[in-house]
Amino acid sequence: MNRVVLTADDLGIAESTNEAIVRAFHEGVLTRCSLMVVGPARDHAVALARSREPLIPVGLHLSLTSGRPISAPETIPDLVNGAGGLARGFGALWRLSAWGGASVREQIEREVAAQFAAFANKIGRAHV
Repeated sequence: MNRVVLTADDLGIAESTNEAIVRAFHEGVLTRCSLMVVGPARDHAVALARSREPLIPVGLHLSLTSGRPISAPETIPDLVNGAGGLARGFGALWRLSAWGGASVREQIEREVAAQFAAFANKIGRAHV
């Protein structure tokens, strides 16, 4: 049996996006979604997704190019802008990771680990 899996990215980026994703899942359009734990509407996303049965399978949408980092900005200075947000484009981040040396790669590893930990804290072992 062939099966198409449709995953929506960006759960947590905005309340309107959250509502559209949850609605699409419950209407049978989507199979699962991925949560941006650095998104400004992440708490709304988790609460909304948990408010309806069946529960939506949720994965982690890592983001190193937008949102508020989980790590303290001073611990990842090469990844954040002056306001402390993740604000590099993908190309700039790739070049930085390739040419920035061990310090930059350690900062990326720190933020990725922090996002995994935040996801586990928000979602736990079960899906939302």
